[in-house]
Amino acid sequence: MMTPAWAGSSAHCPAIRDIKVRGMLYSARVDDGGKWLGIADAGSRGRVKTFDRAIIYPTEQPTGKAGDTRRLEDMPARFGKCSYNLEHGSVDLRFKPATQPVVFVSPRATASWQKETGAFDFRYFQCRQADPTACLFVYTD
Repeated sequence: MMTPAWAGSSAHCPAIRDIKVRGMLYSARVDDGGKWLGIADAGSRGRVKTFDRAIIYPTEQPTGKAGDTRRLEDMPARFGKCSYNLEHGSVDLRFKPATQPVVFVSPRATASWQKETGAFDFRYFQCRQADPTACLFVYTD
């Protein structure tokens, strides 16, 4: 299998000024032809005011059992979403690549990512910065 050309390059959540609003559809373009897309829930509307958070979900979880020395940071992961606060409500933007249907990422590009534990002890990475471009991630193959 060939390594995609974008493997090893970094990206981030779209800057607020780059998000276009058309009705309930929120979008931002990416240089490689991909895009960020989100549809606001009923009752959510208006211009984007602030960035809330970004989430990366590992596709596997270390078991913690004897002999399992894997680290969460080394697991294949998928980018979950970039969440923004609107004038009324919120919207989640998800990345849609131009060519590759499944994009794996790593949060290792910056110290902005924090490990979190959700329901059923599921661990993930979350970035909560005022500037969405500070939530850098790296494309992996």
